[in-house]
Amino acid sequence: MVPVVQLVRASDCGSECRGFESHRAPCKSPESLCFQDFFRLYPYNTPTIPPIIPFPSSLKTLFDNMKTSQPTSLLFVCLGNICRSPAAEGIMQHIVDAANLSDKFRIDSAGIGPWHVGNLPDPRMRSHGADHGYDFSTRARQICYDDFSRFDYILVMDRENYHELMSMAHTEQDRQKVHMMADFATHHPGHTVVPDPYYGGDRGFELVIELLEDACQGLLKHISEE
Repeated sequence: MVPVVQLVRASDCGSECRGFESHRAPCKSPESLCFQDFFRLYPYNTPTIPPIIPFPSSLKTLFDNMKTSQPTSLLFVCLGNICRSPAAEGIMQHIVDAANLSDKFRIDSAGIGPWHVGNLPDPRMRSHGADHGYDFSTRARQICYDDFSRFDYILVMDRENYHELMSMAHTEQDRQKVHMMADFATHHPGHTVVPDPYYGGDRGFELVIELLEDACQGLLKHISEE
């Protein structure tokens, strides 16, 4: 039987693990895990994931008590939909599936441009994601104006993405749906964007995962409190 564990902030885990800033040193207590160590022990699509994961701030209870019966729809957007946005989609899907919140969300990703439509994510992004137990395997597509009516939140990775989406928006309601993903991160105050790792090395892809793990938790908390 899988033990029920308590997810804690990195600063509270009482070990060498630095939480969102490191994926190398595991937490030492098996009953008190920080975010990424939990998912290393209980990776996506395995039978060992507990049916309900007690996320910080009792997110499961908060979502169960939400008045709306309609799922919240999230669209993650980057330039080409092969690195950052499919990673955000995969990480968020991983979180909500593991927390038994799948019926509360509809999650997708798209790119600004058409260059990679139909392609899998960049092999480097997929490889780094797999190292952390994530499955980044959705096919790229290009965002279209209809997405403004189909999604509640449109999360962009950098300022260029933001300006592109703002230029596509027709109404104030459209514009209010567009958010900078990094604004929801709480453990990386020096990062105002999720940087494109395409022309960088391994550290760039690792940073994207760290930032998105952080921001996805913050986004969930934000949605639960609205």
